[in-house]
Amino acid sequence: MTDGNLEFVQVIVSLFATAPPFAAILRYDERRLTGEQRSRGWPPSSRDAAVLGSFLFGLPYALAGLVVYFVRTRWSWRGALLGLAAAAGLFSLNIGAELAVGALVDSFGL
Repeated sequence: MTDGNLEFVQVIVSLFATAPPFAAILRYDERRLTGEQRSRGWPPSSRDAAVLGSFLFGLPYALAGLVVYFVRTRWSWRGALLGLAAAAGLFSLNIGAELAVGALVDSFGL
C-alpha cells in the first residue's frame, strides 16, 4: 500500500471510529445521570452539535469534548477522571481500528 493510500484509509476509518462511539458514550452516560447532573449537561442541540463536530474535526475534538462533558456534568475530580478515561478509550479504539483496517488492506495486497 502506498503512503497516500494508507493515509486515505486512516482518514476514512477515523471518521467512522470517532463520531459514532462519541455519540454512544454521551447517550449511554446521559441515561445514567441524576436529575441534578442532567440539568448541568448539554441540551440536545448542543450534544448533537458536539457529535457533528467530532465527525467534522476528528479525534482531537471528540477527546476534548468528552473531557468537557464529564467535567461539566460531574463538577468533580471524578468527572475529570471519567472524562480522561473515556477519552483514552476512544483514542485506543480509533488507533486500533486504523491499525486493523490498515493490516486488512495490506493482507489483500491493495
